[in-house]
Amino acid sequence: MKKKEKQLYLWLIPMVIFLAGFVLAPLIVTIKDSFFSVSLLNMNDKEFVGMVNYINLFKDRNVIKAFSNTSFYLITALIAETLLGLIFAYILKEKFKGHGIAVAILILPWALPPLVNGIMWKLIFDPSIGMINTFLMKLGIISDAIIWLNNPKLSKICIILVHVWRMVPLITIIFMAKMKSIPKEVFEAATIDGASKIKQFFTIILPSVRSVFIITLVQGCIGAFHLFDEAYSMTGIAYDTRSLLIQNYLTAFREYDLGKGMALSLVISFSLIVVMIILNFIVRRSVDD
Repeated sequence: MKKKEKQLYLWLIPMVIFLAGFVLAPLIVTIKDSFFSVSLLNMNDKEFVGMVNYINLFKDRNVIKAFSNTSFYLITALIAETLLGLIFAYILKEKFKGHGIAVAILILPWALPPLVNGIMWKLIFDPSIGMINTFLMKLGIISDAIIWLNNPKLSKICIILVHVWRMVPLITIIFMAKMKSIPKEVFEAATIDGASKIKQFFTIILPSVRSVFIITLVQGCIGAFHLFDEAYSMTGIAYDTRSLLIQNYLTAFREYDLGKGMALSLVISFSLIVVMIILNFIVRRSVDD
């Protein structure tokens, strides 16, 4: 091994130590304790229970409901974020008057912390002082104020709207970066051949951005599985809107069942990995075709 290569490996040692101490060690402890009955009130008193924690998870109606809610958030978010991201990226890929301001406004939701977004939108949806009801009543669309966050179906839609509003800027930037890499000559040639903007979108842009679909889908999956702040700040621990992370928090820190909580965290992580592998397979297959 050359001296320069040895030096490069030496520079990796701090990162390896960091990963071992802050990633691998907690992961090993989590896996180990998921097979024990561990109470937050007395963490030294552990009893080996094997797969009981995992079995109890799938018997728990709260966990099943949280999986159902998160599945809804995931599917809806991926579709909405992808479509809106493509549209906004197509609009913003070319310079125009006020382009910088438009990009800054677009990025703003992503720049705000998720908890701040949730609190802000909770006020917007407020039945008494919220802008949504005021606006709809002035337009004559509704006559009485709608209690958005107390209705099980409406509250889930409100939460996913806020989540998509926060995630779309990131997806847009990823698509826009790829679109900007397409040579201008390609669009000029298509225009000369009489191709409309819509035809150019489907025949040039869509095939070109397929390679970054997996990046946007992975980001969307992570965002949906990690949905906590928006749901918690808008509807608290409500059963009908509870995400997997909220249920994980309740299991570990409200029910004081750390063993079951660790088992649930591993199930969530495994589910996320499986979903991303499936999406990766689908996208790569479509790109290869």
